[in-house]
Amino acid sequence: MTQGGGEEKSTFRWLDAARYAVAAAVTVLIMAVIVNAIKVVLRTESLQLSVRGGAVSAAPFRPPPEEVLAVELNLRAHNPSGRVRMYYLNISAYLFDKSTPASASLNPGFDCVIIFKPQDIAVLQQEAVDSMLALKAKKNSVGAPYFDVLYNGSRVSDMTLRLDGNLVTEVTSDLNKTRPASYYCEQLLVGGNPDDEAINVSVQAMFDASPLTMSETMTVMPRDDRTRVPLYRHPGPCSPPSSFTGAAKATPSLADLLRRDQLRVDHIHWRLSESEGVGVSEGSVKEPVRFGVAYLHDQPVIQVRIGSESKGSEQQQQQQRSPPGVVQTVVLDTASDVPWVQCAPCPVPPCHPQADSTYDPARSSTYDAVSCGSPACEQLGRLYGGGCANGQCRYRVPFPNSNLSSSSGTYGTDLLAVGPNSGITFKFGCSHAEAGQGGSSDSDNTTAGVMALGGGPESLVSQAAANYRNAFSYCIPAATERRPAGFFVLGAPPSADSSAYVATPMLRYPRVPTFYLVRLQGITVNGQLLNVTPSVFATGTVLDSRTAVTRLAPTAYRALREAFRGWMAVYTAAPPRGSLDTCYDFSGAFFVAPPRIELVLERGNVLELDRSGVLFHDCLAFAPNSDDRMLGILGNVQQQTMEVLYDVGGGAVGFRRGAC
Repeated sequence: MTQGGGEEKSTFRWLDAARYAVAAAVTVLIMAVIVNAIKVVLRTESLQLSVRGGAVSAAPFRPPPEEVLAVELNLRAHNPSGRVRMYYLNISAYLFDKSTPASASLNPGFDCVIIFKPQDIAVLQQEAVDSMLALKAKKNSVGAPYFDVLYNGSRVSDMTLRLDGNLVTEVTSDLNKTRPASYYCEQLLVGGNPDDEAINVSVQAMFDASPLTMSETMTVMPRDDRTRVPLYRHPGPCSPPSSFTGAAKATPSLADLLRRDQLRVDHIHWRLSESEGVGVSEGSVKEPVRFGVAYLHDQPVIQVRIGSESKGSEQQQQQQRSPPGVVQTVVLDTASDVPWVQCAPCPVPPCHPQADSTYDPARSSTYDAVSCGSPACEQLGRLYGGGCANGQCRYRVPFPNSNLSSSSGTYGTDLLAVGPNSGITFKFGCSHAEAGQGGSSDSDNTTAGVMALGGGPESLVSQAAANYRNAFSYCIPAATERRPAGFFVLGAPPSADSSAYVATPMLRYPRVPTFYLVRLQGITVNGQLLNVTPSVFATGTVLDSRTAVTRLAPTAYRALREAFRGWMAVYTAAPPRGSLDTCYDFSGAFFVAPPRIELVLERGNVLELDRSGVLFHDCLAFAPNSDDRMLGILGNVQQQTMEVLYDVGGGAVGFRRGAC
């Protein structure tokens, strides 16, 4: 019995062991299946890129003596995955010849023949997206000797396209993977018409753990350090620090910003309606409103030095190399003519509190009041003249308020320094009062005044013309930029740099010289030209540094809105926000990819807007005028990240993308 019971127990033990072994094996198998399923779900798919037709077209765009070459290629991005969305971001594209291996170049911007800057690419599951890469290149921007070869109609074979960027795969809005990715498209045929013979192109992706820094190849700083100063948004995270702690005010609502924006637009239209040849319908321009400094939220500002006041002894020890004068934070305004700052004495109210020390003309040995009857005083005219007092010339600059408030005071001269080693004798308004404005809750202003850059004889540009070639430029950083990436510079760049700009003629109206205008010929959305006749844009478009949202003729706006809504159908529409009638709810969206918008300028040059210049508070950043015959206005939202060069003396405007 005992022996038999032991055999029975032993048998059960073997059965238990077998059961455990089977259970363990099943568990391992189940875990392997689960792990494999997780790997399948999370597996990173490869975005497939190809050059359609295997060719890059290159043909003369302008005849001699200008000789501009138009270069285009169609890049197709295909997402083979049925599970994840893919994004290729921060892309730079380079064309290489056989002399330099594209994959071996550590400085592709220098080694390549041609540089493109594509838009970001977003591709839904199992879909394909075409992107047209296009540029208009002058001779000095294409590697020698290829410009002449391509311009004369010949072709170059066996070239390589290299694309550097960041590849993002999104499984859910909370689960994604980002990795640097470089693509190489070999054996490309460059030149001629893209519909001609094609070459089969194999596109392979190679992932590089050390991608190039995009800003090192795409950002070009202004040339003239003598007058270069940082440009900030006011108020913003990178604005100059405020010494007036009580000046901070709550951020205005979107409705308030749009209301103030419209006041400025109305004033510009009213001013221009006084000029002969500017078409507006009767009653379409509202009663004249005056503008100056009231609308200041998110405006471009710089710091300058005015006067010859010396530092105190303690400050001298800390700032021995600082030039004399008082630092003043001023708003850049391309649509006004008379510069002005607040001057002591200027009690609050009627003046507004400012961040900087108030400029005191009594403490500057180089200050002098402009005398009554002098040419400078007479030049102010009826618009800016404020009469005379004690033999001194008075000025008055109105603001855009219903009570017609204004800045007024003595018109005087003193030294002005823009940048570390520049200086001119400068005429400006010395404000001692702001009628109807001081202390108003409508103002979020802590600046010292306005630096007028208009085309009138009183502006900084006109006064500095002899020294700085009657030109200036600026770059306004994107609203989301948290570093002082913008800049302002007096003077024009060297002629050798002109090929970096998309250029177009500057228009002026002699009776209202304040404003600078360009003329559009069309608008494209993702490469498709809107069905709008060029005559709709014939009256011109004003360039304004302080209007936010671009204004278009209603006919052009409706066409743009329809095309934009079509490309944005994947996103959830939201109710209109004031004058912005095409808005979206992006909550839950991992990445927002608005369509590419390009402005076709006079002479056919194409200006692609930065992605930050397409949306404003999650809405299409354009609005219609009330009449097709009213002038358009190119606002600062659309100007973001690009250098805008005003070559007033040369009668041209240039745009350089990716400058800040």
